[in-house]
Amino acid sequence: MKMYRLIRGDQVSWSQKLRIMKITFILLLGSLVAVSAPIYSQNTKLNLSAKNSTLIDIFRQIEDQSEFYFYFNKDEVKTKDAVSIEAQGLLLNDILDKVLEHTGLEYKIIDRYVVVKTIGSADPTPAVQSGQKVTGKVTDTSGAPLPGVSVIVKGTSTGIVTDVNGAYALNNIPSNAVLQFLFVGMTSQEIAIKGKSVIDVVMAENTIGLEEIVAVGYGIQKKKLVTGATVQVKGDDLAKMNTASAMTALQSQTSGVNITKVSGEPGAGLKVNIRGIGTIGNSQPLYVVDGAPRGDINNLSPADIESIDILKDAASSAIYGSRAANGVILVTTKQGKAGKMSVSYDGYYGIQNLYKRLPLLDAKEYLMIMNEANMNSNLGPISAAQWNKYLAPGDYDRIMNGSWTGTNWLKQMENPNAPVQSHALNINGGNERSKYSMGLSYTSQEGIFGSPVQSKYDRFTFRMNSDHVILHKNFDVIKVGENITMTYVQNHGIATGNMWWNDVSNAIKALPILPMYATDKSDLAYPFHYAIPWNTNYSNPNAAMQLTRGDNISKNQNLNANAYLEIQPIKGLKFRSSFTISPSSSA
Repeated sequence: MKMYRLIRGDQVSWSQKLRIMKITFILLLGSLVAVSAPIYSQNTKLNLSAKNSTLIDIFRQIEDQSEFYFYFNKDEVKTKDAVSIEAQGLLLNDILDKVLEHTGLEYKIIDRYVVVKTIGSADPTPAVQSGQKVTGKVTDTSGAPLPGVSVIVKGTSTGIVTDVNGAYALNNIPSNAVLQFLFVGMTSQEIAIKGKSVIDVVMAENTIGLEEIVAVGYGIQKKKLVTGATVQVKGDDLAKMNTASAMTALQSQTSGVNITKVSGEPGAGLKVNIRGIGTIGNSQPLYVVDGAPRGDINNLSPADIESIDILKDAASSAIYGSRAANGVILVTTKQGKAGKMSVSYDGYYGIQNLYKRLPLLDAKEYLMIMNEANMNSNLGPISAAQWNKYLAPGDYDRIMNGSWTGTNWLKQMENPNAPVQSHALNINGGNERSKYSMGLSYTSQEGIFGSPVQSKYDRFTFRMNSDHVILHKNFDVIKVGENITMTYVQNHGIATGNMWWNDVSNAIKALPILPMYATDKSDLAYPFHYAIPWNTNYSNPNAAMQLTRGDNISKNQNLNANAYLEIQPIKGLKFRSSFTISPSSSA
């Protein structure tokens, strides 16, 4: 980045005029900051209220509401008597004159530093008193001066900006201070003064990772050469999120990509929309894993992913056709690397609990609400005899004397400390001609609702990737390889549909005056309690959940295999043919 001074005004372009205006503003702002320092020390007014406080507490109050910093010997100050003061709009000098009176202490204000010491003793902070002047020049890597660079004393508000020649000068700077050099588009630097009076700095451009490799439709490119709208997330960043699904880990990491779970159940699918919904039909993006199209990546372990690249604009349609109308998600799994065999393990274990429980009515509150409803309908209160007829035998008396508070159906369904865990083992290695990468992972998660038949998701994944150079003549002429992923998923869950097929909704609406378990084996639903006469339409939700969905276990096996042959007759010209197979079965 180069900046030049201009000689003739008639040769100045509009962009250059704007640049001059910007530099002039920065220099003016810097001069105002420099001038404001002594003015601040002389005119700053403070409000202080302290009763029987130590001097250290008073100094801390002043620091909190100002830009002053106190330096003192703690052993000298802490032995002084407690001080009381009420100050409204007083200058710092006036406040210190009052609180230090008869203490045997004196003070000295140097810029924004306040030195407190015993009268006649040496200053405790010679670095502050013996402040030095530091000058220098800031240039870029080509030697051109950089105007507008912020030069700040680290940890303070003292600073200045470089002038049009890239020069700066700071006065009264502690010899042990550290200078920070900041400029947009350049890599910031921190340099310790260490007694030096001249510090020249060369600032390099901040490339912000433009040399990184990004996967695109036809292969890979450097990030700085990509003109389409893309976003990349590294596999290490996905693994840090500790989620069961790779797409769940992408949430909040990809701008313009909306990822929502179909339900809160473990293993539930996700809806992914890239830059909104652009069709009344299927709005899901196209998934491509190691060059092979896939329906989704829900069964892919985050530990097996090297990177995920998302193509967000219409340019991806030129590569994949109409299937890419909703965007493309390119997944690259971990590949082998030349070198000694390496083995890595990644795992975690955690527990899940309900953050906040809904405040449902207990049995006594429910009776009161029903009585109020009857009164509002001019039907009169429900008598004890009627309640005894509507409720299970003896329950009305237990409710009224407080020995039974009723059934909290939502709490009965909770699965406290629901475990979630993941374990992944990765092995890779090889040489320049043959590389391999293998992974084995296990993921398990239980739901926080549905006890004792709570939702559970178990996934076993095996991955094997390898590539081999068959013919090499200064470059790879013939290369073959394969990417194989096998998954076995077993899960079962509770009803999570609409209000007519939702176990959590049933628990919220269930009657708190209905017992969960029967006390008599003659009960029609033993060991569960049958519906009571008060409302036979509301049955036992826990019994319905356990008996109709407790044994619903689904098992899925998936194989995704992709083998390829790559021929490069001349360097840079590659022909690649691949064969993909994706059989699956479920029970």
